[in-house]
Amino acid sequence: MAEARRRWRRRLLAAALLLPYPIALLCGMPLALPVDALLTLGGVAYDPALHAPRDGHRHLVVLQHGLWRSSWSMAKLERALRAHGYDVLNPGYPSTSCTIEEAAAMLAAAIDVECAAGPRPVELSFVAHSMGGLVVQEYLRQPDSRPFARAVYIAVPHRGAVLCDLR
Repeated sequence: MAEARRRWRRRLLAAALLLPYPIALLCGMPLALPVDALLTLGGVAYDPALHAPRDGHRHLVVLQHGLWRSSWSMAKLERALRAHGYDVLNPGYPSTSCTIEEAAAMLAAAIDVECAAGPRPVELSFVAHSMGGLVVQEYLRQPDSRPFARAVYIAVPHRGAVLCDLR
């Protein structure tokens, strides 16, 4: 009898731990969110030589995550940039349920809100991973996009990718 109770307790515990994940996925949570959150734990190093220039501009770095990921995947980079004096915009987008054009429109709206927040001139930079680079490129193709200083693309499929074709 005691063994049967233990088995039921283990089953209930397993259900309590595993059941919320599929429910959250059905509600729209990005697939990799728990992994992204775990991978970005920990502190960031500070190097005074990498601090944002003090030139009177507001240095805004826009981060864009890739397919199947969440804005949490860029959280450690966000913390490092903030520690070095940069303003950071790390908007998420539903990479599996919207088009690149729709994601670029969401990015444009987020950038416009962020740039309107302060009186100082904004120097805009981008760091994009995977499909996020395609979103940034689509944003920059728009005639009303803001001028930018630099863009860093990490593993962006500029020439296409089989995974994107399958999606």
